Formats: sequence, structure tokens, C-alpha cells
Amino acid sequence: MKACLGAGVARGVAEDIADCCVCLLQVGIDPIGELVDLLHEFDAEKQVTHWVVNGDQYEADAISVLIDGPSAVDIAQAGKTVVCSTSGMVLLFGLLIERSAVFEINFAIDGLQLNGISCKTLVRDIDRESVNKMHLSSVDGGESVRFDLGNQILPSRETWTGLCTLADAILVPADAASRADAGAGNTDND
Repeated sequence: MKACLGAGVARGVAEDIADCCVCLLQVGIDPIGELVDLLHEFDAEKQVTHWVVNGDQYEADAISVLIDGPSAVDIAQAGKTVVCSTSGMVLLFGLLIERSAVFEINFAIDGLQLNGISCKTLVRDIDRESVNKMHLSSVDGGESVRFDLGNQILPSRETWTGLCTLADAILVPADAASRADAGAGNTDND
């Protein structure tokens, strides 16, 4: 989460991305490399999504998973269909997996149900640079994602170092100048 905040991602989205990374790691998929790449490219000012709403379908040419990913999942969870592409497909799948596990909702991607059996295969087989639009929706029935907590993987040292470097951007130096304005002044209202 700190790496996302250091790159300028909104706090709520950063929390969702952190949760989705934990979920992906628990199903044996390492999303951290993709996350680091997306964070290095991230510029909230330049990444504006224009959604077209047609009845129960929400469509966008391309979304930034670091801006619109959680919203796209919210729309699908509300029973609408989301049609979009993203360069952060693994993280978008992670958001779906996390939401499925927490709220016991089953999602479909291009009609294929995302569940504990298919999610690892889906994420492993996707083309990470795909620009094809996918259709996200919630579906009735089926099982939500369940985790085998003994199946965790750890990110590589290089990837972890990249995350720590991004996270350092939210820290202030530990020196007298930074401490001079720390804490309350004469009253708690200043």
C-alpha cells in the first residue's frame, strides 16, 4: 500500500490494490512485478477514463487499474456488465478474486466463471499486454473464491526492493527540520 501511496495512487484504491496482491499471492500468483511497472508509469493527471453507459453496460476503451480498477469491480458487483481493457490485467483479476472471497460473489470474465479452480489458470494464461476488451459481470450461483493459505509465494528480492523504493516516497527525513513542525502547537487547533 505504501508503494501505491508513494506513486500518487488514491488511498482507497491503494488499500484495494494491496488486498488484491495478498489474494493473488495466496493463490500462487505473483502480481508485484506488474504492480511495480504500473506504479513507475503512473500519472493520475494523464489517465482519465471516459465511460459510456448503455443500459446495464459500462464501456471504456482502456482503464488504469490504479484509478478505475476498484470502480469497475463495483459496477460488476452491482449486476452491470463492464467492457474494458487494461494493461493491469493481473491486478484487475486480483481485485475480482479479492471481492469474490470477501463478499462471496461469483464473477465472470468473458462468460467464464472466476472461481478457485479457474482463477489461477486464467491469470497464468492471460497476455499481460493484451488490449482486447473483456466483459466483467457478476453471476448467480457457482462458488466464490476460497484460499489455501499454505500456498503462498513471496516476491523476488528485486521486486521487493522496487516496492520499498516507491514506498520511501511517502517518508520524510528524520532530522531536526522535519521535527520542528511535528505535533500539536500551543493548542490542538493550530
